[in-house]
Amino acid sequence: MRLLVKSGYIKPSVSEPIWTGSMPIPDVAQSTLFRISNLESINELAHSKEIISVFHRLMGRSIFVFGEKVPRYQTPGAMTAPHHDYFLFRGSPEFYIAWIPLMDITNDMGGLSLASGSHVLPFEESWYELESKTFGPAIRESKLETEWNGEWLKSEYSAGDLLIFSSLMIHRSFPNKTHRLRLSIATRYQTKGAKMDWKASRTLEDNIRFKEETVRSAVKAAGLTGTLAERVIWKLHFEGGRMTTRRVLQRADSIGNFMLPSAA
Repeated sequence: MRLLVKSGYIKPSVSEPIWTGSMPIPDVAQSTLFRISNLESINELAHSKEIISVFHRLMGRSIFVFGEKVPRYQTPGAMTAPHHDYFLFRGSPEFYIAWIPLMDITNDMGGLSLASGSHVLPFEESWYELESKTFGPAIRESKLETEWNGEWLKSEYSAGDLLIFSSLMIHRSFPNKTHRLRLSIATRYQTKGAKMDWKASRTLEDNIRFKEETVRSAVKAAGLTGTLAERVIWKLHFEGGRMTTRRVLQRADSIGNFMLPSAA
């Protein structure tokens, strides 16, 4: 809460995370995200014996905790588009997500929702598009309408609840209709020694800086702009490795329908 007050997200001297009504400048917003993600208390929570013991029973082996600890503090009106976490870490064939609300979350705050039965559907990269507002990955609503016949499983949550689901489970959040920020944390787990995505051992700050500084700089230097640039950035971010102009242009030429926006 202290860091969110200092960055201007929430009002000072209140017991609840009441939104100020304004957003900090991008540099402050990113710095706040990194500072919260890197808090020792967040790391201790992700490695707590209570959570690790659950994953021992679930997977039956030694557990690897992903480097990314993802704090969520969604402002009024904010929502998260449908997606699988597997899309982001596909180099890890099997992993699970632990989602923990850091406050009581009522239905009007639009907490995490799971797409019933979606974890048994085959993963299809072609379902994804570049979301128009955030330039992030999102499953096309048209694909959900035609390929999935289930319901969005919703619940009210209490602070400290633990929700565990497969990386292949489609999930989202609905709009926060209150005047408060919705606070939660997500961490990921897999079997130690199993095949692992190259990004899994890196922190959230490491991965975002690689995408937004290393990859974006290379794409800009190659002269790419607009939605094509954003799609190439995501493609190269997944692959990792050394960035060169030649490689960037090769990915642009072979991008095909990868994250092609619906309007395109």
